[in-house]
Amino acid sequence: MPDEQRQAKRTVIVNGSFDGVHLGHQALLRRAAKLAQARAAQSVALTFELPPQNYLGRPKRLILPPERKIERLRDYVDRVVVIDFPTVQSLTPAAFARQILHDRLGAIAVVSGEDYRFGHERRGDLSRLRELGAELGFSAHVVPPVLLEGEPVSSTRVRRAIEAGEIALATRLLGDAPRLWGRVERGAGRGRQLGAPTANLAVDPRLVLPEQGIFAAQVYWQQRWWPAAFYVGRRPSFAADGRPAALEVHLLDFEGDLYGRELEVKLLAKIRDDRRFEQVEALVDQMSEDLAKIRGFFQEANEPGH
Repeated sequence: MPDEQRQAKRTVIVNGSFDGVHLGHQALLRRAAKLAQARAAQSVALTFELPPQNYLGRPKRLILPPERKIERLRDYVDRVVVIDFPTVQSLTPAAFARQILHDRLGAIAVVSGEDYRFGHERRGDLSRLRELGAELGFSAHVVPPVLLEGEPVSSTRVRRAIEAGEIALATRLLGDAPRLWGRVERGAGRGRQLGAPTANLAVDPRLVLPEQGIFAAQVYWQQRWWPAAFYVGRRPSFAADGRPAALEVHLLDFEGDLYGRELEVKLLAKIRDDRRFEQVEALVDQMSEDLAKIRGFFQEANEPGH
């Protein structure tokens, strides 16, 4: 490997996709950080921009945009190294261990979960990692899975919970509420006409989204979290308008222009499914009821003991 690519430093490495940086990932990262501190080494999260399946024609929806994932990883370790999956996917387990873990990163320890696989076609397992570590001078440390309700926490489980609108479960798996980020674009202005102006969000199309419906949410703007209603759906009451699926937020008690702004949305609870209304008046009544429920949600959440 060229000298300019060498990063010779004593490191404790944890390797993975880390999509979502959920409770299971956090356990691995904390173990790596603790080991690194004890050994006067640097803790490193070694990852890819996207999950390997996304490069192999079996794309997964992302829980976090790549840049947000990197930010989250930096909360736990000294350094994040992103490697290009296509450049390493053909490496045998031995070549990956030598060229990446040893030569490039100077591993003295590698932390992994029980199901860790590495190298071409995932041929390397924990037994092989230990063998290679003995040869190359690093130790292998296994962290047992984090269980929630008797099942391991995983990115797949988080995705399924978000898609099903099970926001409380997704929050418990992540250790934080699921989030979306998007730029506000101009819409049809129908929300304002109906008495509840909404901001239309252009969200990274690779991100996992909840099923269609109305959600209690918070939106970060002007250095504070605003209580909000979040809608995802195809506006069935206005199907003839031909517009694509919508992601809209209505900030409670907010007045101002958000066009062109980047917003962060924290999903908190599902209020109801999306459905079609034959009369505009019925839709307006339902919107009023939805907003009242969302206000009640925040009022209850702010009561002592919650």
